[in-house]
Amino acid sequence: MLWPKAIDQISSAAATRRASRAILVKCIHSKLSNLQSSRQVLRSIATRPPLLQSFFVLRVVSIVLAFLAAGCGSRLAWYPPPEQRPSLSLPSSLPFGYFVAMSDPNASAYIVGGFRDQSEGAWRWTHEHPVLQFYVPRVPRLRFLMDLTFPDQTFAQTGPVELTIRLNGREFDRVRYVKPGSQEYTKETPWEWLHPDAVNTVALEPDKTAVGPDGERLGFVLTRAGFVE
Repeated sequence: MLWPKAIDQISSAAATRRASRAILVKCIHSKLSNLQSSRQVLRSIATRPPLLQSFFVLRVVSIVLAFLAAGCGSRLAWYPPPEQRPSLSLPSSLPFGYFVAMSDPNASAYIVGGFRDQSEGAWRWTHEHPVLQFYVPRVPRLRFLMDLTFPDQTFAQTGPVELTIRLNGREFDRVRYVKPGSQEYTKETPWEWLHPDAVNTVALEPDKTAVGPDGERLGFVLTRAGFVE
């Protein structure tokens, strides 16, 4: 008869299901036990001396990572990191932006005139009428910032230098430098003086320049310049 055989098959299937459930329950209990142990270790770390804390933190981190990576026959879901965006957005088609370092291979794109043709590594010489151009995004508050240097050799010829800064043709500031060396300049820019989402020019005109060995007129050395938040 088929009945005894059928009953045996049903009993065998039921036993298999019970065994599977038992394995799953055992795995879950094991994970919960590991998690409780990890919490106890973390609480105990707070009472240890600082040097011991650093050692045990490394051990606990490795344990927690192993716990998270392990699973009862499942895989972790991986997600890409969030996109990192600059604080000031610019059109990708522009050859220049809102800030430049003279060490940038594309630094010449920012120069309208009044600079030496090539940078000297991280800096570039200015001439009598240096002018830069920047694309300024629509940001409510911006500062104009630059790092410049008056070398000892040229300052010995010129003495104190007054620098006139013009923003889009309007006089923005006058700064007098009475000693050689590196200088940082920064000043908040009036919003109404800027052309948002457009090209803006900045002229940096020294009132005196020195004469180089080949008759080149030398103003100062510029390292970087542009607009920052």
